Amino acid sequence: GAGLSGLYLANELKNTQKKILIIDRGNEDKNYNVENRIKNIGINHLSSQNQNNFVLGGHSVNWGGQLAEFERIDFEKNFWGSSYSIIRGLYNEIYKEFKIKEKNSIINKLNDNLNFYNTIYLDNPNFYSRYKNIISKSKNIFLIKNLIAYDLKINDEKAEKLICKDSENKKIEFSSENFIFNMGTFENVRFFLELKK
Repeated sequence: GAGLSGLYLANELKNTQKKILIIDRGNEDKNYNVENRIKNIGINHLSSQNQNNFVLGGHSVNWGGQLAEFERIDFEKNFWGSSYSIIRGLYNEIYKEFKIKEKNSIINKLNDNLNFYNTIYLDNPNFYSRYKNIISKSKNIFLIKNLIAYDLKINDEKAEKLICKDSENKKIEFSSENFIFNMGTFENVRFFLELKK
């Protein structure tokens, strides 16, 4: 996926000796008609059902660029598997990466029982616009658009091939040493639940 995490990760790995292939179901056209395989059986959540999210840049195209930090109190019960000090260090790395010099934040009071929280907005919220030139100039990052991942060939508990379909329903297979799934929360879950592997 060429959304928030996929593009950021590809950029982080650009100086490795590995060949990186990003496969995305969309392209740069927000109106590109792709299937929406999410069936909502609960309360309607407009963002998850929004076809605009299936575009290069993913959710960042609609609401990206917003960084809302966790606070120390969020880690008191220790169910994140991490500590506030580790997360605090990661925030500092993110601010350095995105050249955020100070907290130009919007302070929000949720209600009388909840704390304030800070929201920081990036100058360029669309991650694809941010990383497009880096990807096009890279010698080891390749991007394929308009492919939908629908199956995974597994042998001895190791993923060997990703099976995709193009816009004409033609099957295309990719072999790789490693697969990283950055299809977004809903799509990652849907993909693996449908596979039943």
